[in-house]
Amino acid sequence: MISIPNFLRFGSAPPDIENLRQGKDIQLLTRLLQHPDLTVQWKAAEALGTLGTDAVDYLLNALLEHDLSAKLGAIEALADIKDPRAVNPLINLLNYDKSREIQWASALALGEIGDPAAIDPLWDALWNTDKYVRYGSAVALQRLGWVPVTPEEKTWQMIALQDWKGIISLEKAATDPLFRMVTDPDPDVRYHAIEILERLRVVLPQDICGKMLRDTDVKVRWKAITAAKKCRVPIPYLPWALSKRIRVKKSPGAAALLNFMFLGLGYNYLGKWWGFLVFQIYMTTLLMFTLWPVEMIGTFIFLLFFQIPGIPIPLPISVIFAIHAWDIARKMPEL
Repeated sequence: MISIPNFLRFGSAPPDIENLRQGKDIQLLTRLLQHPDLTVQWKAAEALGTLGTDAVDYLLNALLEHDLSAKLGAIEALADIKDPRAVNPLINLLNYDKSREIQWASALALGEIGDPAAIDPLWDALWNTDKYVRYGSAVALQRLGWVPVTPEEKTWQMIALQDWKGIISLEKAATDPLFRMVTDPDPDVRYHAIEILERLRVVLPQDICGKMLRDTDVKVRWKAITAAKKCRVPIPYLPWALSKRIRVKKSPGAAALLNFMFLGLGYNYLGKWWGFLVFQIYMTTLLMFTLWPVEMIGTFIFLLFFQIPGIPIPLPISVIFAIHAWDIARKMPEL
């Protein structure tokens, strides 16, 4: 079956959401969750949320869609309706969906529905590798009336809520969870974990210190340096430990090659915001010269913009800009 693009599926005139809601046109409202206009999407989800249990079956089917907007809108509507039939499908999304946004939204929706059956899955989600999913799960657990029993559970809750100051009061009970956060995918979480460990005045295992000092983020690495005294790591050891980190410096060769093949993209690779702008200007100029007859350009201009067969790049200009990108990359500091 051929998929119809969103901009062809819906008319150009904004749909009358209120009229559809009053007419209980649940099928069309569900389709509008995939509308290209974000305002239409959330208004449709809001309308569906007011239609109660009549809309649940349609919304549960929408959870099976591959369209991200449709799934998010359906989750929002189900959270408003609070029908128990949505609990298990939302738990499945929380546990297995590949989209972090879907997992996050599912966690929040489970908190709104209020079914205690979601407590265990939400507790497990406090160990999720994504901080947004952890946060949504912690908020949902609070909505469900869940209260931490042990200091360790309280630590995991505070980590999920990003309550770093509150963790300090837990003292050594927070140590093991914070050790795990030292390798979290988010550099801001890693930074705060190291900062709190430093303030807790605990002796850090050397393997944890090694991970801290080898961090790819420059801010996290510097915080690890200041916390290294808690590891009982000798000061002369620090440069050696830092040398073991993963190098993330941009490659001069890659920058030069990109600028040679696609002028401007080498700068973009180096993080220069104007790199893509240079690329657009260059391609527009090249297109203009390509469309003009050779006689109008003149022999000199034609030779100047001589191109290698199969590569739409003026050779002399490409070489100059390739060398420039290589020089910029060579002088950039290593992170």
